Amino acid sequence: MSRDLKVLSLSLFFWALGEGLFIYLVPLHLEELGATPVQTGTVMALFALTQALTMLPAGVAADRWGARRVMVGGWVAGLLSAVLMAGATHLWLFALAWTTYGFSAWVIPPLTRYVASGRGALTPERAFTRVFSAFSAGLIVSPTLGGQVAQRLGLRAPFFLALAFFVVSTVVVFLVPPQASQPPPSAGRYASLLRNRRFTALMAVVCVAMFAIWLSMPLAPNFLQERWGVSVSEVGLLGSAASLGQVVLALFLGTRPPRRSLMALHTGATIYLLALLSSGRLEWLALGFFLRGGAQISGQFIDAISTRVVPPSQQGLAYGINALINRGTYVAAAAAAGWLYSSRPALPFQASLALIPIAVGLIYLFVPRPAPQE
Repeated sequence: MSRDLKVLSLSLFFWALGEGLFIYLVPLHLEELGATPVQTGTVMALFALTQALTMLPAGVAADRWGARRVMVGGWVAGLLSAVLMAGATHLWLFALAWTTYGFSAWVIPPLTRYVASGRGALTPERAFTRVFSAFSAGLIVSPTLGGQVAQRLGLRAPFFLALAFFVVSTVVVFLVPPQASQPPPSAGRYASLLRNRRFTALMAVVCVAMFAIWLSMPLAPNFLQERWGVSVSEVGLLGSAASLGQVVLALFLGTRPPRRSLMALHTGATIYLLALLSSGRLEWLALGFFLRGGAQISGQFIDAISTRVVPPSQQGLAYGINALINRGTYVAAAAAAGWLYSSRPALPFQASLALIPIAVGLIYLFVPRPAPQE
């Protein structure tokens, strides 16, 4: 891996150290501030919506002005939003700050493009999993630490601690050098992306596959507390198990065909759901959350497939479309989870369990296979 990608990985690691302190505690903090399950699902959906709205502009901007410039803007926006979250004491203000934090997802398409352009001899899936595993590695310890801090000092404390790591990460990302500029793609070349049948088939499957897996995520901490009496510190520990799963699964599956890896990750989510619904034993829940980590890295394998079926001049937009669909399905899934949870707490997880086998079948049938020489 090149020096540039190593510096980028270091910045991702520090950002994850900060984000992991609170990311699994947000639904609980919303509840503490007075949010109902429907309101919590709505706020989580709005967060994903703000993420989704940035994806296409960020992808186009990365193609046109260079990945590094667009990336740095996202880092700064995330840091400013984190300051607002730490200072929020009312539900509406925290919800606004959390939603604004979603705009930091602006970094994803340019970040993916930067890695794809600078991967050298590495395969796309190997490059993506290596760099993004640095982010996952930062999330291994920080959720447990965040849970312990919240248990002792309250649910606001992890947000303040996170700011220190975010500042370090932002300083490091400024050290990442720009890449050689490329001619901006014309509108005609962008339009041809929508006529790329292999890419559009992939995106159609992503809509179903990611909705199936995201449906089980937004209210899992609330379900663990209500159904099994899991403490805040234990929720943080399970978050660390999920992050460890992201690292291990990414490095293991990064050497395998991305289509097969995508099916394996969705199959692992089935085990997570069975553990969540059937047992309050921490060891089984930890195993389930370890496999749940695969949901967070699914996009890396989708991007690896996109890299093979989309020409380089269109890849920024392609990554933006994938990220848009990924976040857009989370918006729908979070809203649906809130309503289903209000009807019966186990319902969103049962619905996800029913949908995942359908998603695996669609991936097998319709996701493009690699060329024979790969």
